[in-house]
Amino acid sequence: MKFNAKSFVYALIVCAFVILAKNIYSCELSSQIDKGIYRAAKLGQVEGLYIGSSMFRQGIDIREAVRKSENIFMLAYNGLDPANEKLILEYLINSGLVVKNLYVDMYAYSASGEPWLAETRMLFDAPLSLKIAVWKLIMSNTRANFFTVSYELFISSGNDMFIFWPLYKFLVSDRYYKGGAAKGSYSSGTTAEALRKNNVPDKGSSKMNDTQKKSVREIIKMCHENNINIIFIETPKFIDVVRSKIYKSIMTEYLELLKSEDVKFIMSQETLNTLNLNNIHGYIFPHDDAYMFGDYVHLSGEGCRIFTRLLQDMI
Repeated sequence: MKFNAKSFVYALIVCAFVILAKNIYSCELSSQIDKGIYRAAKLGQVEGLYIGSSMFRQGIDIREAVRKSENIFMLAYNGLDPANEKLILEYLINSGLVVKNLYVDMYAYSASGEPWLAETRMLFDAPLSLKIAVWKLIMSNTRANFFTVSYELFISSGNDMFIFWPLYKFLVSDRYYKGGAAKGSYSSGTTAEALRKNNVPDKGSSKMNDTQKKSVREIIKMCHENNINIIFIETPKFIDVVRSKIYKSIMTEYLELLKSEDVKFIMSQETLNTLNLNNIHGYIFPHDDAYMFGDYVHLSGEGCRIFTRLLQDMI
């Protein structure tokens, strides 16, 4: 078959157009579903905004949370770290969203690594300006490769959702409610024997990353400047994690940071006891009951409902 240069150039132009359109307009499509950053920015005002990783998505039952206040929204993406949370909050505030209460995921492992984006689907929910800000953040990471990161963030991510949007919207639109999981996204409980077939997910540094630490302070500063009541929340982890050396080390540093900033936090009594902080009161949760968990760090459906009810009494 003879190579047709003209057809090849036309194909490149079409691909470039689709990719450019995706990066500009994907957030408009995403906002048609009850989830995502752009959807949140268009709300105008929220009583409570939950922002965090999959710890929040699988740890806070949004349908239980609305029993206390209906005007809430959740932004939860796999592995979301404080550095990316800071960029998201900055964008939302600059977009005019008025937030009364901000609830931030106090997830140790995401705060100990260098800034990264574990779930590129977040980019589909983000406007171009935020995509660029995330790209700049990741490029500050010492292990970031310019071409790899640029290709993944701007070219390869989200193409399937953009091209097949009507089908994708039909398949997933009923899975979200106020940004959280509406149904079908919670795992069943497990057993201690099943959990312990795998290692505790202690990995990487036992200290908070400097950029993440700075981002936590910047999130707090933004909240103070915009009259936002901020609360950091530790979701329950299985007992083996709570007692692991690295988790304790990170949480000790995280807690010291929040105390130095005089910010409210909600933690489990088990973690506080493990850190020898018996003078601080936390929530009581059955950390040793594997049925409450889907894995070491994520709650099961039952665990999620129980924790959400406990949390609503504390915020």
